[in-house]
Amino acid sequence: MLIMISSYLFTISTNSMLLGIFVIIQALIYSTFVSFNMNSSWYGYILFLIMLGGILIIFMFVISISSNQILYVSFNKLFISMMFIILLLIPTILMNFSKEMTEISSLLLSENENTFLISKIFTYSYMKMTLLVILYLFLSMISIVKIAESKKGSFRSF
Repeated sequence: MLIMISSYLFTISTNSMLLGIFVIIQALIYSTFVSFNMNSSWYGYILFLIMLGGILIIFMFVISISSNQILYVSFNKLFISMMFIILLLIPTILMNFSKEMTEISSLLLSENENTFLISKIFTYSYMKMTLLVILYLFLSMISIVKIAESKKGSFRSF
């Protein structure tokens, strides 16, 4: 439900600053979901750091090519959006509260199944593919740093 609300707010935003904030909020929601479904919270933490790094790089690029815009906040739109969010969240919270009271044992079983499915990519059979992806990302990062010299870097100095 939070992902739908964040996606809705993402589509109605018109400023690059708001877009960056909504993408960071979505990354936080996804990483929180992953850390709640795993036995260890490290997966969610690492996922958030990786997503935040990519978001910051994209955000710096967008800001370097966009013009300076002042962020105007319309309180009417903000109030309507907040009321819409609250109206969507109240039934969800009440429904989840009643589910939690009756299905605690099934929740514990589903956590173990999700842990097995997500940690499957780190098994021995997928180790070569995982290391290949890590090596590819590392080499692409090094080549991008070498290509983007100080004279050929961003359009605007930060």
